[in-house]
Formats: sequence, structure tokens, C-alpha cells
Amino acid sequence: MTSEQSLQLEAHLQRTENGGLSLSLYDDNPAADKDFSKAIARLNLAFPNAFNTAEERNGFYALLIEVFKRENFTAKHVEDAVFNAIKTCGTYRYICIADIVKFDKKVKLYTYGGYCDLISSGLAAHEDFGKRQIDDRTYWFLKKDLEQ
Repeated sequence: MTSEQSLQLEAHLQRTENGGLSLSLYDDNPAADKDFSKAIARLNLAFPNAFNTAEERNGFYALLIEVFKRENFTAKHVEDAVFNAIKTCGTYRYICIADIVKFDKKVKLYTYGGYCDLISSGLAAHEDFGKRQIDDRTYWFLKKDLEQ
């Protein structure tokens, strides 16, 4: 694994809906005001008719920035989330904060049992995995997932 692919695991560990673990791959600098300004400019271009009033627009963006900050979005995560919303929002007229902030690039983490199951079933080989320690526990991940 290259240094570009290194993961700040402890800060990005998340529990999935089915109880598994995943890890956000964003490990760049925390988003700053310039990142938020760029995101707002792009959203305004992509969704020019999304708001009826300037007050509505300003309130939406203030809340969006608050959510970005609260969820510890990095600069790259903000940029990718905005581009994903631009690409995938089905209605030109409407956009909601959830459409933007739900985007993440993640890698699934496997316990030793899950790691062994994939190898014994022939779905993966030992060489396909990377390994990381998180809170004194060992987890495995598929190296190909880092290339998302």
C-alpha cells in the first residue's frame, strides 16, 4: 500500500446497518471556508432554480456547511459529495442536504472470521487483503477496495 492510500482508521471507522464495519477512505485535510465556498458556487450553478428566495438559499447553505463541519468532512469529501449530488439528483428543481452528505467512499472491514470465510470459499486470497490494527483489534480489508 502506498502512502497515498494510507488510512487514518480510528477517525473514520463506522458501523454499517447490518452490524459490520466500514472505513471512510477520506484522509485529507479538514474542509475549510474556501472548500465550502467552492461547493456552494457549484451547487448554485447546477441547481439555479432550487430556491424561491435568497433567504431560503442562504439558510440551506448555512445548514449544509454546519452538517459538513459536524460530520468532519474533509476537503476532498466535500468536493466529491457535491459532484455526486450534481450527477445523481434526479430532479433539476430540488435538492436536499441528505442528497449531498450521504456520499462517502468506504472500504469494508473484515474480522478474522470474515477474512477466513472469504479465503476458504475461494472468493479471495491472502494476498488480496491488507491488515490494520484499530483499538487493539485486527481488521482486514480488500486492497482492491482502496482503488474505488
